[in-house]
Amino acid sequence: MWTGFIVHLLNSFGMFLCSFLAIKLSRFLKVNVSFVFISFWLFYEELHQIWYISWPWLSLGNIFLPIKFYHQFYKLFGSQSGTIVILIFNYLIYQFFKVSIKRKIKIMFKLVSFLSIIIGYGFYDSTYNQIIINNYIKTKAFLPNKIYTHTSKEDYGFIDSALLKDRILNNNALIIMPENSLEDNIWNGFLKDSKVINTLIKRIQIEKSSGFIFGTVIKSDRRTDKGLNNHFDRNFKISYSEFGSSIFLDSTGNTQVHLKRKLVPKEEYLPSIFKETTLRSSKLTHGFDYNNIRFKNCNLVSLICYESFFGENVAKCVQDSGEAIIMIANQQIFPFNHADEFYTNICKIRAIENSKFFLKVSNMGISCLINPFGDIVKQNDLKKASILSTELPLTKTQTFYTKYAFYIHWIYLLQPLLLIFIISACVKRK
Repeated sequence: MWTGFIVHLLNSFGMFLCSFLAIKLSRFLKVNVSFVFISFWLFYEELHQIWYISWPWLSLGNIFLPIKFYHQFYKLFGSQSGTIVILIFNYLIYQFFKVSIKRKIKIMFKLVSFLSIIIGYGFYDSTYNQIIINNYIKTKAFLPNKIYTHTSKEDYGFIDSALLKDRILNNNALIIMPENSLEDNIWNGFLKDSKVINTLIKRIQIEKSSGFIFGTVIKSDRRTDKGLNNHFDRNFKISYSEFGSSIFLDSTGNTQVHLKRKLVPKEEYLPSIFKETTLRSSKLTHGFDYNNIRFKNCNLVSLICYESFFGENVAKCVQDSGEAIIMIANQQIFPFNHADEFYTNICKIRAIENSKFFLKVSNMGISCLINPFGDIVKQNDLKKASILSTELPLTKTQTFYTKYAFYIHWIYLLQPLLLIFIISACVKRK
């Protein structure tokens, strides 16, 4: 209880600090508080990309998600560019009601011009920009849409269930399961000792599938000294860390592991200063690699749930020749509600920012294929078990944001210091 309260308090305090510092600094430097506030707020939103108790869904730029044409410019400077638009627009509105009637006309002209540029670019990009598709891969996503229990043969976690055996593994497709879909005592580095993985490899070979992606919790002793949440296994006589992971298998026995880099505060991760960890999943450790899935000349960006909220991290993976994005998720916490729609809209942002097709595979939530313009091409039947069959287009196109996300990230972080330096220099000259 108290840990969740403290996490919320810290994030709320960050918002307060932006306003407080902007007011104090603007009075000290004798400049317009609005510009200082915009600078500090952008810094605050970008800070959510790097610290461990972040709530990146609070970014103002996400408000444009449901509105067509408004968010195509995200592929230039990321979702924070939407925040800039909102803050500038509100500043102009504030000035409109504050100034005299003569000056209102000038401000209205600025407002109309500003919105015309934003909407015009979005309309042009979504209408005339063509995406070059290099190839396709067949995918089949198994969507149980039920709470995982892993207790019986009838449960979704049982690999030889009739639905999986008879209807999915065929037609040389890439089979995808959501996050935490299978549970086993899996150790990183000893994957083929797992009964589940051996069963899957045999099934892939029999049914002639391209490969298999599923999510699970994996154990590893690779970070025994640095692990943030170490456990002790009496059988293995060593300490280990648990990671959220997605595992790829193919018919040759090749395995590729992606460890979840971003964890949900409180639910999956708490800093060591907090003693209370009421959930088993609260003891996960952050992953440390940017691993794409590579098979049959394809390069797929692999994301797990919460990672989709962090634009710069997704862009890093796409920079590594990523041709499409696949995200697996488990939405038992907020099933089939408005939060699910917002979550899907976040995935649309990532598709737009990187100009990639985005396949969202989720348990108890919306599963869909999103095109590079943020449109849903295909969607699953909600609230019942289903299979989403798609042909996932592959494209090698990279946007301005994809290429320079690292530099844009640091510009957002360092621009308050640059602004203070410039203003201070101007004040001294006067």
